[in-house]
Amino acid sequence: MSIPDRQAGAGRTARRLIGLLAVIGCASVRPAAIVEQFNAGATSTSVRMAVERFHDALRRRDIDAILDTFVRDTSFRAFDGDDGWLTIDNIRLQDAPAFASLKDFSIRVDSIAIAALDLNVAVVSSTLREAFTDGVGRQRRLRITQTMVWTRRATGWKIAHVHSSEQPDTTR
Repeated sequence: MSIPDRQAGAGRTARRLIGLLAVIGCASVRPAAIVEQFNAGATSTSVRMAVERFHDALRRRDIDAILDTFVRDTSFRAFDGDDGWLTIDNIRLQDAPAFASLKDFSIRVDSIAIAALDLNVAVVSSTLREAFTDGVGRQRRLRITQTMVWTRRATGWKIAHVHSSEQPDTTR
């Protein structure tokens, strides 16, 4: 093998070795950086504040603020026992106008649990009580068990998925 061939081979080996060391270095440093930056308590507090803003928007019946809380792309899904799987367009075009037409609405949080999965994802489980009067004066009281997946986006925490189960609320 000639000297230029040996030098070319040595150069390839050096580049491979540098690449390998870079990958190993990134693999060993990056998880440590993620672990150091992730604080489940701080993430849960941040999510709780976003959930409270969402519930306040519901109480005020602020449709724009409510819709702004949802992920506005095709990844969003909600499950409604009566209507099945809904997209953000279903909520925006069907549910929002019906909600806006209610004469009265109240929401109370009975329980809430937040599980921060990482820096950017949390699962919120809650039990809610809703009471409302529709446009023709019918009153309804519901007990809702709800699970939401919240994701951190550039504009803050957003709801990426909702699953709700409702039943009549017989308590007063």
